[in-house]
Amino acid sequence: FLHQARLRQKIVSVYEGRPVVPAAELFLSMERFFLEMKKFPVATLQGDSGCSPPPDVSAVSGEGGAGEFARGFHGKLILAADGEGRREMLENALRADGAQTENIAEFAQARDGVVSLAVAPLRAGFSWPDESAVVLTESEIFQTRLPPRSRRAAPVSASESARADDIRAGDLVAHEAHGIGRCLGMKTMRMGGALGEYLELEYAEGARLWLPVSQLGNLQRHHGGGGAEEVALSKLGSAAWRKNRAKAAKRARDTAARILEIAARRAAKHRGRRKIDAAAMAKFAAAFPHPETPDQARAAAEVLLDLEKEKPMDRLLAADVGFGKTEVAMRAACAVALCGEQTAILAPTTLLASQHFRNFTDRFAGWPVRIAELTRHTSAAERRIFFRRLASGEVDIAVGTHALLSREAKWKNLGLAVIDEEHRFGVRQKERCKEMRADVDVLALSATPIPRSLSLSLEGVRDFSVMSTPPQSRLAVKTMVAPFSRALVAEACERELLRGGQVFFVHNEIRDMESAASRLAEWLPRARIAVAHGGMTAAQLEDAMRKFLRREADILVCTTIVESGLDIPNANTLVVDRADRMGISRLHQLRGRVGRAHAQAFAYFLTPPEGAMTRGAEERLSAIASHSELGGGFHLAMRDLEIRGAGEALGERQSGEMDAVGYGVFHSMLKKALRELGRGGKSAAGADAAEEMDAAVDLGASALLPSDYVSGVNQRLRCYLKLSECGSEEEILEARAELEDRFGRLPDSAELLLESHRLRLLCGRTGAVRIRAAKSGATIMFGENPPCAEALVAKIAAGECKMSGRNGARLTDLPEDAKARTECIREFLEGLAE
Repeated sequence: FLHQARLRQKIVSVYEGRPVVPAAELFLSMERFFLEMKKFPVATLQGDSGCSPPPDVSAVSGEGGAGEFARGFHGKLILAADGEGRREMLENALRADGAQTENIAEFAQARDGVVSLAVAPLRAGFSWPDESAVVLTESEIFQTRLPPRSRRAAPVSASESARADDIRAGDLVAHEAHGIGRCLGMKTMRMGGALGEYLELEYAEGARLWLPVSQLGNLQRHHGGGGAEEVALSKLGSAAWRKNRAKAAKRARDTAARILEIAARRAAKHRGRRKIDAAAMAKFAAAFPHPETPDQARAAAEVLLDLEKEKPMDRLLAADVGFGKTEVAMRAACAVALCGEQTAILAPTTLLASQHFRNFTDRFAGWPVRIAELTRHTSAAERRIFFRRLASGEVDIAVGTHALLSREAKWKNLGLAVIDEEHRFGVRQKERCKEMRADVDVLALSATPIPRSLSLSLEGVRDFSVMSTPPQSRLAVKTMVAPFSRALVAEACERELLRGGQVFFVHNEIRDMESAASRLAEWLPRARIAVAHGGMTAAQLEDAMRKFLRREADILVCTTIVESGLDIPNANTLVVDRADRMGISRLHQLRGRVGRAHAQAFAYFLTPPEGAMTRGAEERLSAIASHSELGGGFHLAMRDLEIRGAGEALGERQSGEMDAVGYGVFHSMLKKALRELGRGGKSAAGADAAEEMDAAVDLGASALLPSDYVSGVNQRLRCYLKLSECGSEEEILEARAELEDRFGRLPDSAELLLESHRLRLLCGRTGAVRIRAAKSGATIMFGENPPCAEALVAKIAAGECKMSGRNGARLTDLPEDAKARTECIREFLEGLAE
């Protein structure tokens, strides 16, 4: 809390970059804070403060009980909705006289219409006798329980992964038909008498393309090799893009064939079906000491389902640092151990392996599971005992580093291999892991998968789970990228120490580690400093870490040895020297060392002076700074994919044909190739890749989200992109419900926008490529050899439509009303699809 009065009175000069106000004067003491708070009224909603649960709300929604309840209560009545859209819907329900809301209407009438509406996402209502007030939530009124509001949007699925980042003005985008361009923003224009929104795209030589928002399905943010300044914009109508697209399509088809081959080999493998003890697993899960997030429960269920199948599991679990990946691994290990099989927990560093060993030992206390540890600090005698117990089956869960992959390790009945931070393992170690994958279930954990691992997962070679919901009370780490400065380092450390916290100072050069610690001791004479790095003996390293864990040291000067898995809740400031020398994954992992408690955490990534960094380093640091939100690890992995190039997922090289068109376009081509090969090599409409793109739908009327309905431009674009990703009627209905929930009842133009997407789906089923409607009728054009050819000929013969050109049908005598006309078009296409 800033003490504003003292800040106004303080007059100091800025010298050598030091802050205007010393850190000690930016905070109030505990006594002064509570003294200042006494000036404000406080309402404590607890049982001993006069508040109580609300009256029996079943009387509100029960038959005939609303009026009686209202007449018996005198005072303030407040109905709380979860959001603005819900408040509007609640108001409409109160005003309506329909059968579904007549009891609520009766309730409002009995109150003489005096009902206050508020936006407050409360779990339950309450009665406040001192204020003669009752607060009721919408879920209590309608007698339904709404799902709790999430702090983030729905988790990213594999099918949506190619567009993990929102498209914004200035971004490079790739369109399957037109090539790589630059997004300049959205414009509202009138075309053919109808108002619509268009995405303005810039191409080579200043050419402009206005893409209707209903046709964003073929537009992807460009994820390819090199930075934004190195990518050349495509020339509209040129043969170069078509040539690159053809090469990428061939590569996608070859990759799809290999994916299907691998999938067939995996499907042919059998290791016997497990029978997991559901009651025991429920008991184990109930002992989890933290609130379980929805994503965590879903990922755990997916893993347990895989463990029961005959086909060996090969799943990548992508989740941000501290989001509960280890708990999912623990549940998998428990299920396997209770089936009499062994589990290997592979960690990239000794510190992380030791922490996993402690956590697994604590979590499995009281369970008949034997756990052992193997690291480089294990003595030769202990190592021989470990391998002997491993071979005899006396160890159920073995936790260790890459030493577990040695030829000495002979497993009696290995059932599961959990690879934590898979991207930290080398090529040879991964080859050894592949040997283990023949008959063993494999669960890989990563916060920022490397491009190739991410590609393999998104392309279907590996199963994929994402956990993007943050734990309760978790705060995003505030991230700063700045040139190295003594004043900045001293200030950052002093701030943390003044609030009783600890600091990680990462200096990744062992040869001058002591020198760095000496400088910090000079700048911060009252701080207690410890040093930790991989060149120390096991005893020295353990002693340094023990001091830091026990809060006997305030600052830990260390290398990146601390990047993986260390859980020290009291350390909430991170300072990284020469961050420009590190990759995105490592920087994100280091940032994950702080912010693991409820306190606000800070990360300072320090660089050399401006102009002394490479372009790649600048892009990496820009990405890490711009993706500091909770759950941003997956987005960082996609950004890494963009910077480094996706590469040939199944080949030897790190760059391939997909970089020429961008990862999003290649991923779309790959999905189409997989569908075609799965059907024996024939596409749905018998058309080439270019003709399978989303149909152009022009309803002859305004079909958009008005700015007074969804005000923000980026917010509207996000909604348009989400609608373009809808692949079924159910998903469109879900999108509609979300719009109504957030923004209220849909206006007519938004209703038509959703109808255009329903028609788009029907076009995909019938082979239609364009719909153009007007007051006099509508024209529907089809591709070559559409699947509905016979049905179309029958409708022409029956007089339901007329021929239009070589591949078109003309509908006449349609209603002038746009909504009714659209309904007629939809019924016609549904008849063809059936």
